[in-house]
Amino acid sequence: MKVSYIRVSTIEQSEARQVEAMKDKGIEKYYIEKVSAKDTNRPKLQEMLEFVREGDEIYIHDFSRLARSTKDLLDIVEKLNTKGVILKSNKENLDTSTPTRKTYADNDWRDKRIWKAKLIRKTTRRNRNCEKRR
Repeated sequence: MKVSYIRVSTIEQSEARQVEAMKDKGIEKYYIEKVSAKDTNRPKLQEMLEFVREGDEIYIHDFSRLARSTKDLLDIVEKLNTKGVILKSNKENLDTSTPTRKTYADNDWRDKRIWKAKLIRKTTRRNRNCEKRR
């Protein structure tokens, strides 16, 4: 079954752009939430993770809709891999449908995690330097 997880951060935001991006995917079931991705304790996300079975495909507009932190993203991907569920992202044009694509996706996510860690260190250093100057 093809399912889609769509999330916006607040009730004021519209999910229409993400729904429109899924029109040509043949989605059979949508999970739509209007909540922050500060953690993975989101009702529709948990419902979807429980629902999907081996061979199902989950479509997301981009990784940030599924998880805010790289750790949460990797945890979700690991759960899906364990269940035999394929994850496909429109924006990043990545999926886990073949071993080669899965390896590429794993490397890409690892690279993003490394980049994010470097960015956090750089920002922290800059903030500390600003504090020292005061």
